[in-house]
Amino acid sequence: MVPSSHPEPAAAPAPAGLTRTAVRSGPTAAVALMADIPATGQLGDACARRFDLPDPGRRVFTSRSAALGGGAEFIDFAARRLDDGHKVIAVYPAWRAEPALRAIRFARGALRTDHIAQVPLDLSPLALSLVADQLAHLAPYLPAGLTAAVARELPKHILAGAWLRRVGSLATLPTTIGQHVGSYVPGVAFLAYCSPEAGVRWIRHGADIDELPYRPQAPTQMLYTIPEGLRTSFLDDHLLPVLSPDRSLALPPQPLAADYWGTSAHIEFVSFSAHPRALTAVLTDLASTMCTWCREPVAIPTCPFCGAANRLTRRPPGPPRLSAPVTPRPRIRATGATDDHAPSCSDPTGTPGEPEPQEAPAPPPLPTCPAPDDQQEPVPATLGDRMESIRLRARSSHAPLPSLPERLLNSPHPTPVPSPRTGSDQVIHHRNPPSALPMAPNGRPGSHPLNADSEPPGAYDLPASGESTLARRVTPP
Repeated sequence: MVPSSHPEPAAAPAPAGLTRTAVRSGPTAAVALMADIPATGQLGDACARRFDLPDPGRRVFTSRSAALGGGAEFIDFAARRLDDGHKVIAVYPAWRAEPALRAIRFARGALRTDHIAQVPLDLSPLALSLVADQLAHLAPYLPAGLTAAVARELPKHILAGAWLRRVGSLATLPTTIGQHVGSYVPGVAFLAYCSPEAGVRWIRHGADIDELPYRPQAPTQMLYTIPEGLRTSFLDDHLLPVLSPDRSLALPPQPLAADYWGTSAHIEFVSFSAHPRALTAVLTDLASTMCTWCREPVAIPTCPFCGAANRLTRRPPGPPRLSAPVTPRPRIRATGATDDHAPSCSDPTGTPGEPEPQEAPAPPPLPTCPAPDDQQEPVPATLGDRMESIRLRARSSHAPLPSLPERLLNSPHPTPVPSPRTGSDQVIHHRNPPSALPMAPNGRPGSHPLNADSEPPGAYDLPASGESTLARRVTPP
């Protein structure tokens, strides 16, 4: 094991509305950030443990990176936390996932445990640093599974983005061809958001910022970074007046900011709520369920610890909206027209709010059999008369109709069965079958299937001794 040079984080004050036994019902978790992203310092000593993993695309390796192998320090940290009875939640940027996944999988296999969860977040470096520290601040008061679920809920309550001069190399956010071409237009800049919604917007020189996609709960704080040598008045003239934070703080630029935004000419910012109950209010938006395997509360279909598939419980829908019932007007049965003089709810002569009772509309007429000789009978008025009319017509429909031909009423005489062949005659004679019978199985038209040859001679069969070829032919009657 490699000894760690980082001091253990001191205990932070409990968030408003939470105690160590109020929500916790299982082992807690320690939070680790698997990237070179410095802390913001906004939550005191309660910050996530950082691990600087080497970039797999970098060809120059130092002695330190070769000795650690990209995961030995993380294995030491995870082993000590597991020995203390805790679990580990490894948060890493989704846009730089390869080195983090390699270290997490190596630690799970080396320690032979599934108590190390991997939580990817698609956030900018400054926003990811803030969310990781907030998660570490809540971890001692929540079960490990609920802490991993809160990690995906915290980015929905902050506003994070950056001001960019061009988006030609921006690959982490969705952009259009027009925005790529607009990067070469003078006086055009862009405002990109990564949380709570990902998007890129145009900003023209001197124009005001449009409506923001999200505003945190007051009072608000704002963190921002400006690279050295970047001269722009966008922060003081546009961004700060629109956000109007109660407190703003400038931080050193993040090492991985240029990799995320695709350019070094950017102003990264994140705005969040500084209300004492802002973090505890996030828990009210979670709908978690117990994992069927490791019994940890989860809020996603796959458990971040054991990987088991779970069926999430959804919040019950609200009460349905009640609408005023529409009372249909009675219809005249004879003509089917609407009675305009019938009382209704909107009649000014009636009592307001108390509609008069209306009788149910008449059911549609049932289908009946047509009367003989094209005589149309009147439709019965009541349901009982209709059913009786249907029964009478059903009985009369079984009697033979007089218009049928007489030959169909008499059964046809069966065809006499031909007598079997007798004697030793070599010539085979066939009777003339009725014209209505189908073709015989031997394929000869006009032959009866009962007296036809069971096995007709082939085209190339030789006649027997003393037998002529003409004698084998079928003679017509």
